[in-house]
Amino acid sequence: MNNLRNNGLTASQDKILKQKWRFGNKYLVVIDESIIQKIGINENLILVEQELTETNVILLKIIKEF
Repeated sequence: MNNLRNNGLTASQDKILKQKWRFGNKYLVVIDESIIQKIGINENLILVEQELTETNVILLKIIKEF
């Protein structure tokens, strides 16, 4: 398993490249703590909705209330 500095490679101040980790037929990407703090996720249990756009962009939407 490769350990990248802070689990991400800095591409610029605004963008961070992340490595994906494979577990069977699922993939894991770690979200930076700075993003978690910026959007105010303090709950232990949250849901993330995923969507694949027509241009093959993956959108992840944080659902705080369910």
